[in-house]
Formats: sequence, C-alpha cells, structure tokens
Amino acid sequence: MSYIPKYIIKRMFPRKKCLSMVEYEGDEWVKLMMVNVISPIEVPEGEIDLGGIDLPNKVGEYIDIKVNDINVEATKEILLNDVILVTDGEVHTWESIFEDGSAGGKTVPVGGKIELLIKKSAFPDEVKDLMEAGEEVEVSVHTTIDNPMDITVKAIVQDAGEYSPE
Repeated sequence: MSYIPKYIIKRMFPRKKCLSMVEYEGDEWVKLMMVNVISPIEVPEGEIDLGGIDLPNKVGEYIDIKVNDINVEATKEILLNDVILVTDGEVHTWESIFEDGSAGGKTVPVGGKIELLIKKSAFPDEVKDLMEAGEEVEVSVHTTIDNPMDITVKAIVQDAGEYSPE
C-alpha cells in the first residue's frame, strides 16, 4: 500500500480550491484540481502499456470512490463519456490519451496542476445534492492498480462558474 503523508495530501488538494462546480460546453461538471507537489509526472510517447490491467472495461474493479461514505460507481461508460483531464490548458479524454496519444511526451512539472472534470450527471443523486457551493465533503479514492493507494480529501465545494481550460 502506497502511503502519502497527510501534509503532502493537503498541499496536493488545497481544501478551499481543489473541488468546484463549473459550467463547461453546456454541462455542469465537478472539477477536482490537484497540484503536483512531489516530482514531475511524465507521460511516455507512443502506446501506453497498462501492464495487463483491463481498463476501461474493468475500471470498477480497480477504483473505489466515495463521497461522504456514499459509493460512486466507476464504470467504463462514465470513464469514456463523462470524464476529461486538463493539464497545461490541454483537454484530454480517455480516447485522446490512449488512442490518439494526446498526452504523450507531456510533463506535469512540480507546481503544475491536473484538473479532473466529471459530469455532475454521472454521480448518484445523493452525491449531486452534496455538490453545491459551500458544502463540505470528504472524497475518498481507493485504487488497487499497480501500487494500491488510499487518498481521502476534505474539501469545501466552490462555485467557479464558466470553465476555460486555459
């Protein structure tokens, strides 16, 4: 099990900045922002080898997400259709990363940000009700991919309005 000290997690996910509601391309999205505080994250050029992990097909077997102890199902359909990743002003989808190589050769430097946007409609109703400005939520993610990891972040949801990747 990988361990990241709490003080590092607090720097990676600033409580009043890391979770917000945004409008993007006509939809409402939950935006989770992470600051890279550990070391540069490099994405290799060319085909990305997932080491036999069957993603996106079995994403629910590898990732467990909870918001205030409410299960948030991770499915292939959500991963393919309702999730985007933004780094350095560039928007990436599962398809663009793994089929088109859009992130290949890119590096997120220390101090750089990674923004994960998930359509609000992908969440269960109980979680949608929590995703309002001013609400305090606890987001927990447990992964069993490669090095198992547990990350729990407490955040106050912000209303950031219209989103622009830049």
